[in-house]
Amino acid sequence: MLYPYAISRESVNGHRVWIAKSLHLKGCVAQGDTRLEAIKELESNEIAWLETAKILHIPQSN
Repeated sequence: MLYPYAISRESVNGHRVWIAKSLHLKGCVAQGDTRLEAIKELESNEIAWLETAKILHIPQSN
C-alpha cells in the first residue's frame, strides 16, 4: 500500500462488504468480502489511479 487508508464494514444492497478508501487519492476505493480482499483491491486501484492521474495531469492530493 502506497498511501494511508481507512477500512470499514458496510451493507451494500443487503450484502455486508469491507470498503477500503484511500485517505490521499480522491475517489480511490475498493471493496471485498474480507478485509484482505478489500485491501488487496485497493492496492491495485492505487496503481491504476496514479497511472490515470499521470496521463490526465490530475494532482495526487485531495
